[in-house]
Amino acid sequence: MLQTDIFFYHIMKTAGTTVVRLLEEAFGPESMCSLPPHEGADETAFVARVADPSPAVVGGHPHQLFPLWELADRRRGRRFTMTFLRNPVERWLSCYFFLLRSRYVDKNIGRFDMRLEDSLDCGDVRLSDNMMTKALSSLGKQRDYGEKATGRDLAAATANLESMDFIGLVEEFNVGYA
Repeated sequence: MLQTDIFFYHIMKTAGTTVVRLLEEAFGPESMCSLPPHEGADETAFVARVADPSPAVVGGHPHQLFPLWELADRRRGRRFTMTFLRNPVERWLSCYFFLLRSRYVDKNIGRFDMRLEDSLDCGDVRLSDNMMTKALSSLGKQRDYGEKATGRDLAAATANLESMDFIGLVEEFNVGYA
C-alpha cells in the first residue's frame, strides 16, 4: 500500500512508460495520477485525483502541462521523488526514431519526416539540445525549451538531482528496477 506520494519526472525516451506501468502494478491503478497525454490519462481525472489527499503516484513529462504540475506541487506532505536518465545521444536518437515512426505523432501532431541530418538543428522542442538538463532544471515549472540550456540550468538540474530520492539509469534499468 502506498504510504506517501511518489513524484515521477518522466523525461522523454527514458523508459518512463515502462516505469509508470511498473508503479501501477506495484501500487494499483487507483494510486495513479498521470499527467495527460500519458496513455489513458485525461485532464479531468488528473485534476480530481490530485485533489484527493490520499497518497498518489504523480507522473508525467516535466517539459509540458505546467499548470497541471503546479496543481500537483500544491499537494501537502512528504513525497518520494524519482526520475530515470539516459545517455543523451541515445535519448536523442530514440526520440528522433520515435517521432519518425510513431502513429500517435502522425495522427495527433502531424507527420515527422525529417532527415536525421536536418533534425539536428530543427528547433523541435522534443529534440532540443540538453533536454534532460532543461527538464531537470525546471521539474514542471514553466520554461522555454527552445532556448539553449545555460550554466544556471545545469546548476539547478544538479541540485534537483541531488535532492531526488531515486535516480535510475536506462542503461542499467534492471538494477534500478530491482
